[in-house]
Amino acid sequence: MPLSVAHTLSRWSIQVSSFSGTAAGFALSPHGRLLAYEASTPDGKSVLWVRPIDFLQPQPLRGTDGATDPFWSPDSRFIAFFAGGKLKKIEPSGDPPFTIGDASDGRGGTWNRDGDILLTPAVNTALFRVSSSGGPLIPVTTLDPSKNETTQRWPYFLPDGHYFLYFTGSVFSPREILTNSDLLGSLDSKERKLLLHSHTNAIYASGHILFMRQFTLMAQPFDTTSLQLTGDAVPIADPVQEGRSVAKGVFSASKNGLLTYVEGASGADWQLEWFDRDGKEMGAVPGADAYAGVRISPDGKRLAYDLARPQDRTFIWLGFGTGKPLSSVVTRRPPDYLHLLSQRKVWSLSEGF
Repeated sequence: MPLSVAHTLSRWSIQVSSFSGTAAGFALSPHGRLLAYEASTPDGKSVLWVRPIDFLQPQPLRGTDGATDPFWSPDSRFIAFFAGGKLKKIEPSGDPPFTIGDASDGRGGTWNRDGDILLTPAVNTALFRVSSSGGPLIPVTTLDPSKNETTQRWPYFLPDGHYFLYFTGSVFSPREILTNSDLLGSLDSKERKLLLHSHTNAIYASGHILFMRQFTLMAQPFDTTSLQLTGDAVPIADPVQEGRSVAKGVFSASKNGLLTYVEGASGADWQLEWFDRDGKEMGAVPGADAYAGVRISPDGKRLAYDLARPQDRTFIWLGFGTGKPLSSVVTRRPPDYLHLLSQRKVWSLSEGF
């Protein structure tokens, strides 16, 4: 879907249930002819798939087991991705992947025409730079302690290959709201500039900054010479899914203005249900919500989970399989609110949680 007012809308579908990963990671190639995305094979492996826009049958790429968050080289020749604690690249033709550098738990990358890759190698880091030919990671940005920043992620190069967009997340005080922003940075300077407040990433396409506002994809005019927003934001797609726990909108755009996104409001209709070992339903948590990071107590009678709502600071709740009311046990998000608690929740035999 081109971003100009006059456009021709083309639609195709990929079975969403086959997507894997926390934000159904996918990336449209810069020339707009190929779509790379994470999905499961029939035997349950999560790998990268590539599908030409004008061809219905996707192809899995060998050697990409466990791949997440793909992004393309500017000439559309390579796909970079994270897997096995490394940043790798592969050609869609199917040659074996090449390891670029270390990335224990990557949160996005972007590639410029000079062969520089900007990436977030782990959940709680700033941005680093590495050559697409391989080598050590070099720090580019730093987390700002004065703002209690806990992450910088989802970088995206502007056309000049020096300036870039990136998302930053902060928690100020237990009594204050979570503040997230999309910033403008440069490879040549430590200075940074606030572009807009958003709870997910932002990208550049066809003279616009694209970002999420709740489940609506917005476009706001942006001048790449003055590096200024030059008009009001307007909605271009609604509803669009987002990976709430990783702060990423499920959308991508090519250089020629083609836009792809996954339709729907993430997590709005998830229902938690209890089953015994024989598959018999025993009960359900009342209501549907944005559940994440579920952990069952040792006695099998209670569960703890996150409610991944951008506007809600409460992040751990207790529920019961018998339909009892929910109760919160923690009332603010942790310094790294982005999906860490779902990995660290543990039950104590003496205290119950």
